[in-house]
Parts: sequence; C-alpha cells; structure tokens
Amino acid sequence: GGTTNSLAGSAKPWSLTDVEGRIRTFSAGASAELRFRLAGTQRPEAVLVRLARNREVRPPANEFTIDTGAVAVPCELLALGLTGLEGLGAESRFRGSLRASESAGGYRGELAGQLLGVDLEALTGERVGHLLTGTAELSIESARFGEGRVVDAVGTLCAGPGVIGRPLIEAARWLGMTHGAEQEGADVSMAAGASTAYERLALAFSLDARGLRLRGVCPGDKGVVAMGRRGPLLFEPTGQVVPLAAVAAALAMPNEVSLPVTARTAWLLGRLPTAGANRGGDEEGPVGQ
Repeated sequence: GGTTNSLAGSAKPWSLTDVEGRIRTFSAGASAELRFRLAGTQRPEAVLVRLARNREVRPPANEFTIDTGAVAVPCELLALGLTGLEGLGAESRFRGSLRASESAGGYRGELAGQLLGVDLEALTGERVGHLLTGTAELSIESARFGEGRVVDAVGTLCAGPGVIGRPLIEAARWLGMTHGAEQEGADVSMAAGASTAYERLALAFSLDARGLRLRGVCPGDKGVVAMGRRGPLLFEPTGQVVPLAAVAAALAMPNEVSLPVTARTAWLLGRLPTAGANRGGDEEGPVGQ
C-alpha cells in the first residue's frame, strides 16, 4: 500500500513508502525480502534487500543482496547495515546492485553501479591524509571483493572542480603519471603553493592482483587525468601497470610516500588485491624512475 514508515539511526531520518516484506523457509534454508520506495522520489522501481540462510553448504552461510534498480539510495541509509559507506559524504548515493555470501574468511561478493555525489575531501582526508576536494561520480562496471579486500575492479572516476594538494601531485609519480607543468601549455600555477585548483579529474581504471592500470579521459587532450584552468595538470602513465605497493605508497600520508611499508601503507595494502607477485624486488622509486 501507500504506507510511509520513518527509519531513524543515521544522521537524518529516512521515510520509506510502499514497504513490503516476505519471509520464506524451505529445506535448503530460509530467506527474508524487503521491498520499499524512498518517499519523495519519482522512480517507480522498488529497492530490494534480500537476506538468506544457505544450509546446503557446511557450515551454513548467510547471503545478502541489495538491488536499487534505477533508484539512487543515500549512502547514509545503506550505511545502517553496510560498513564503509558512512565516509562518502552526506550527499552521496548508490545506484546499482551488491551481492555477497559468507565464507570462512569473511564475505565474498560482487558489486556494480554508481556512487554519486561522493565528497572527495571526506573520503581521502580521513583515510589517506592527502588533500583532494570536489564532488565525484564513481562508475563501477564490475568489482569483486573477499576477505576484507578488493579482488578486482573496473570503472571510471569523474570529479571537479576542486583542489589537489601539492604532496598528492608529487605522489602521482609513484603511479607513473607525468606532471602537466612539465608540458607545453600546462597550468603553471601547479608549480607554486601547497595546492592547486583543478577543473576536471577523469580517469578509467582497472585493478587486480597484477596492479593498477590508469587511463586519462578528460575531454580535450588525449591521456589527461587532471585538467587545470590553463591546461593539463597530470597525464596518464605511459602503458604501465602500477605495482600495488606503489599504489599504497602514493596514497599514504604525504610524509609516508616511501617504502618499506609503513603502518598506513600496510592498511591500504590489506584492502587491495593480493599481490605477492607485485611486491618482489628492491625497487623503491616512482614508477619508471
């Protein structure tokens, strides 16, 4: 029906309408489904949340599914049951599907969809310590996770306008990027001060146990990852696969961009794909240096 229910527990209450629930039991397990619409939205589709208990495996395991359809659900609402979404900003939303099942090492699953309205300052400042501001859209073509870390992921990130801290620009060398200030017609404002403004940040990425691949997709010049007011700020790596240890080092606190692994880079590596083959050797410089 048209009943509206208020759901509290986050920074703000949420109103749900057309709430329907169903519980089923069968020999192989049990399941519970909840369908609802967000009050005030015009989308006809209902959001689906499904929990299941699978007794066909030993030991029995829990499974869950979230499918928002075309509805962009506030991340603060999803964070009531899913950890990791609470730090994406008050206006962030998720549209897509998430499926996961319990295993001995934790939950394994896959995700596809879009994270909209992500606050980059809230996301990066608390986790990696770099300055990066702006509102971003993260489109995830496919991503798999397991045992607390990403297994692989493919997608695009677009953001701007905003500000990039100078230490993060310098750390981009660890990812094999070249600085736009070194190119003809680049934004020379990057060479001075602790930060620089950018108009557009756009990149396509592919991440797995072999490393990270990046491709700049800013409109205009080919291979531009970040565009400033007067020209390119950062260019994509030139055909390189970036080792995961270098990814963690680049994202670490500004004074920790070095190897061997520090406490913060160890935390980051613990959430990246298993990369035993990518951490061999004694190379400690930026990619391609």
